[in-house]
Amino acid sequence: MNKLLLVQSDLNDLHGLPEEVKTLNGARFDPRPDKWSYRDSSTTVKLDFGRLSASADFIQSAKKALVWYAENKS
Repeated sequence: MNKLLLVQSDLNDLHGLPEEVKTLNGARFDPRPDKWSYRDSSTTVKLDFGRLSASADFIQSAKKALVWYAENKS
């Protein structure tokens, strides 16, 4: 199990996801895990990337796009 966590950590570093994201409304969350959950203003955001049938590259690309959206539009 430790090897799996190390691989996941290396993959996140490789694709450049930050340790913490701050939305326009001030909510903070870590975008590196497969499960995201945070409260932003009056909205609760929950995403589970582990439930997707997609490649690791696709999921990382989707996370990067959603991080940009969270920082700039939410």
